[in-house]
Amino acid sequence: MDLITAVLIDDEQLALDTLQWQLKEFCPSVVVAASFTNPRLAYQYLCEHKVDVCFLDIDMPEMTGFEFLQQWETFHFDVIFATAYSEFAIQAFKVSAFDYLLKPIDEEDLIQTLEKYQHKKQKPKVSEQLSLLLNQLHQPTQQYSTRIALATTEGIHLVDVNQIIRLEADKNYTTVHLLDRAPVIISKTLKEVECVLDPNRFFRVHQSHTIDLQKVDMYHKGRGGNVTLSNKDTIPVSKNKKASLLEKLAS
Repeated sequence: MDLITAVLIDDEQLALDTLQWQLKEFCPSVVVAASFTNPRLAYQYLCEHKVDVCFLDIDMPEMTGFEFLQQWETFHFDVIFATAYSEFAIQAFKVSAFDYLLKPIDEEDLIQTLEKYQHKKQKPKVSEQLSLLLNQLHQPTQQYSTRIALATTEGIHLVDVNQIIRLEADKNYTTVHLLDRAPVIISKTLKEVECVLDPNRFFRVHQSHTIDLQKVDMYHKGRGGNVTLSNKDTIPVSKNKKASLLEKLAS
């Protein structure tokens, strides 16, 4: 397993010490190159040294994690946020494709996040991710993003929600079927993807299928029936979803 060089930034020394101990104890592939309670000093260090990933606190008095990232024009490191944000804000992190750890950091979550990072090990377009994240955080809680980021092993696909026709589950992976371009396969469950999409528009018609109701051309009768979408795909409808689907299509 390749070594990961990391920088830790948190205004609380205890939080830094705890995370550094957790990484040493549970994630031996991570080498902590430096840690900082002052984000300005961290900025100077990162201008002069290359690392793989930055563990970044958000709520810091001198400079927030968001403000820290906004100082950069180009990035040579990935970012994993440490956050105590609310459930809705966590959806914003998923929309932006940023990795994040909820405080207090759980060892299992830390291990899973690093395993996922080792698997994809990419340098994403952090500036575009940050823009998506901030836009989502500033929206009222009842609104959903019109653009989402789909992280794959190749990179990050920035996709307009209007381009999504349907989602198809395959265990812990989801295939996002799009208009006018090839499908995108991401390592997230169908439920995880659904949480960042408007439930009044995207409806799960089957255990493995969620569709954009605006892309339905026809409903075909049957025990559960099926639907034909605008791209001519035909998707089965579960018997227990039939009534809810018909109600949504009629509204």
